[in-house]
Amino acid sequence: MAVFTPLDSSQIRDLLALYQAGDYVSHEGILEGVWNTNFHVHTTKSHMILTVFEERTNVDDLPFFFAYTDHLVRMGLSCPGPILTNRYERSVEIAGKKAALFPFFNGRSLTLAQITPEHCEDLGRYLARMHLAVADFIVERANDMSLSGWQKLADKTRARADEVCPGLSVMVDQELSWLVQHWPEALPRGAVHLDLFPDNVFFDEGKVCAVIDFYFSATDMLAYDLAIAINAWCFDSSCLFRPDCYRALLQGYELLRPLTFAEREALPVLLRAASVRFLMTRLHDWLFHDPKNFVKPHDPMAYVERLRFHQQGNRSA
Repeated sequence: MAVFTPLDSSQIRDLLALYQAGDYVSHEGILEGVWNTNFHVHTTKSHMILTVFEERTNVDDLPFFFAYTDHLVRMGLSCPGPILTNRYERSVEIAGKKAALFPFFNGRSLTLAQITPEHCEDLGRYLARMHLAVADFIVERANDMSLSGWQKLADKTRARADEVCPGLSVMVDQELSWLVQHWPEALPRGAVHLDLFPDNVFFDEGKVCAVIDFYFSATDMLAYDLAIAINAWCFDSSCLFRPDCYRALLQGYELLRPLTFAEREALPVLLRAASVRFLMTRLHDWLFHDPKNFVKPHDPMAYVERLRFHQQGNRSA
């Protein structure tokens, strides 16, 4: 369950009065997701998504998220830019929290078992389009979930990390030290998604039709964003690497945006970094899960296995 802030019909009606979105018909909570509260909202005019931003989303970052998605929409990419109110505002307040309405997209997300190399090739092309689109996007946001953020999580989880896997605390500390020594410099940067998991991508007839959930987006290395996508899409549910998906994703990406020599050389480091990023957040949530929160945290072992794979240099280009 991921409805942290229940809303009744009268609250939704009051919110809709701030928009030219039609009259209220119905709404229902969306149980998927772990970060914010989302609802399907049906009106006499349209079907929309209402997002209520919970405490783990810093509302001071909303202007960046909204500017980024607005820019991508202007560049012809399908993603949820916020619907403007009657006063041309991108967000409102409901139940004492910031909220926004977004267009609903048809299509469906894929499970790991459903992903094919063809899906990965199309995803690679779409990600390249996203990266090319931000060449003239000047708004920036520092990525607070990079090396310094991982170190803070390592400090917090160190005493209990071995409850998840014997030796994990030492593994994390050693890997963080290695990453500091090998961190790539001067790679192409821009606004990037940083959470391009299968549940954040919708497909229709085998093609990407929308990308959603931009609430980790920030300014960072384009190739790091690519590495996150590789880790998310090119391993199966048993954490086995799928070289066919890897090759297809890279091929699709480089059809539109060939990697620089420096990016290609740095990719093994970035794949390890992308593994650590999700290992650390999942480890933290696993160890410090609030039992009142009905959302089951993700198992950090999936990213322990990815990290081990990349540490061994097992990659098929």
